Amino acid sequence: MRSAFSYTPLAAAIVAVLFASEANAQEDVVVQAPPGGSVQIQDSAGNTVYFRVNDDGTLILPAIDGDAEQTSVLCFEAGTGVLGPCTATAAIGPPGPTGPQGVAGPIGPQGAPGPIGAQGATGPIGPQGVPGPTGAQGVPGPTGPQGATGPNGPQGIPGPTGAQGDPGPTGPQGATGPIGPQGPTGATGAQGVAGPTGAQGPTGPAGPSGRDFDVLINGTSISDASLDFAYLGFTGDSFGFLTNTNYSFQLVDNALQRVWLLYSGAGCTGTTAAYAGPEAAGAYSASAGSIFQTSGTVYFVNASATITNFATVSYIDEDGACVAFAGTDPSLPYAANNSGITGASFANPNTQVLTLTRN
Repeated sequence: MRSAFSYTPLAAAIVAVLFASEANAQEDVVVQAPPGGSVQIQDSAGNTVYFRVNDDGTLILPAIDGDAEQTSVLCFEAGTGVLGPCTATAAIGPPGPTGPQGVAGPIGPQGAPGPIGAQGATGPIGPQGVPGPTGAQGVPGPTGPQGATGPNGPQGIPGPTGAQGDPGPTGPQGATGPIGPQGPTGATGAQGVAGPTGAQGPTGPAGPSGRDFDVLINGTSISDASLDFAYLGFTGDSFGFLTNTNYSFQLVDNALQRVWLLYSGAGCTGTTAAYAGPEAAGAYSASAGSIFQTSGTVYFVNASATITNFATVSYIDEDGACVAFAGTDPSLPYAANNSGITGASFANPNTQVLTLTRN
């Protein structure tokens, strides 16, 4: 049911005041909607409903869409329905989904340079650059001092054997040993019948050396039982000796004689043999029944070995260097020294100090 009177919000407020002034101060002013109807506040023409309260208690502001926008939110208290401003958090809903990435803004101005940082670790050396062009020839400098003489080059191929030299002078006669004492003369016996000729007796032991000096190697006499060598003499650049098993060796510059080792392959590889050709400076020749060294290792040639030709591709020289060489050389087979065969051993073949002393 609609009332015959319509009020503006201001008129409604005035009517409410008038009713309130006439009512008992102890009672409320009640505007009751008809069943299924509502209480409305309209404009003067009755065309626009500004405020409506339905019978079910819902509050409606039908014309609010056309009002000017305001900046505050209106809230009510749950339970009492009291209207009022909202708290700071009352009107905030749950976070919505993340929006799309906005368009990047323009690059800002260049900031001021920051302070210089600490020195970084040195990086790896870069690749070698392309060599620059050759510069102009400089003025020759003064001649430098004479450099040291370089090492001797490798031993050349031995030349042919020279002519036989003149025999050296005869050595001094050894001292004659003393004559033994005369035995007593026995009585002359009767002449017996001549008997048959007896067999030749064995050769007696060799008498003592006729030399009047002694030969020592590393301070030990060669006649000492620990050595038991015979002295063969001096050839002009080496001293010769004979062991008690008739193997010979020579000492050159207080060291056991060095002999080249020949090899059938490059780089001193392959089969090997001892050089047995003509001797030259620094190149001594091995012989059957001889003892020698190469690079500090002692070897020997069996007394029954025979010389054969060897196709040499490289060899170890007297200094222990491997030298390339192509040719054919006289050679002998050799093996590591066996003192049980040769009758001699050398703990350090490069230290064999020879001393001659008078008896």
